[in-house]
Amino acid sequence: MFGDLEDEAASSVIGGLRKHIEHFRETMWMIELLTTDAMNNAKRSLPHWQDIFRECGVQDIPLNEELSLVRLMQEKLQEHREIIEEVSRKAEKQWAIEKKLKEMEDKVKELQVVLMSFKNTGTSVLKSVDEIQQTLDDQLNVLIMMKASPYMKPVIRVALALEVKIVLIQDTLEQCLKCQRAWMYLEPIFASEDIKKKMEMEQKKF
Repeated sequence: MFGDLEDEAASSVIGGLRKHIEHFRETMWMIELLTTDAMNNAKRSLPHWQDIFRECGVQDIPLNEELSLVRLMQEKLQEHREIIEEVSRKAEKQWAIEKKLKEMEDKVKELQVVLMSFKNTGTSVLKSVDEIQQTLDDQLNVLIMMKASPYMKPVIRVALALEVKIVLIQDTLEQCLKCQRAWMYLEPIFASEDIKKKMEMEQKKF
């Protein structure tokens, strides 16, 4: 194609453009690996960039918005593809766990208990919480499996705090249901006229 061009100037420009494109293709993998969400957040990705610089023997590069691909290539990072791929993969795994924890926390926050009136007592009781309990069990099981991941370390405190919260909700619901069952069992007894007369003080307390 290029050999057929009669205009030498145009041929030279196109030839130069072709070289730039080929050079860009050679560095495309760096752009793809270093611009993911996992590597693009200043606070979250800082340790990963530090790992790359340390493993590649790069020093004195400020991590800020002025950092460019050209500067990275000046430091010969393109010669360390295996290191960058490994760190990027690790960052993606940790970011996936972080997002999953956030989703789980949001799901727990959205859980709502529903109260309903019990007979004509003027007292409200918990409606069925089977679905809530199942959701909590599922979230806790997922969390336990996630804690076994080697990529959990950076967010282990978040995971532990969520685990404590889930267990606390489970325990609280269980104690509420236990108290409620006992109250519902005793309610018709204390509601009887005979008990009201014989145990007036206890009936008022009840």
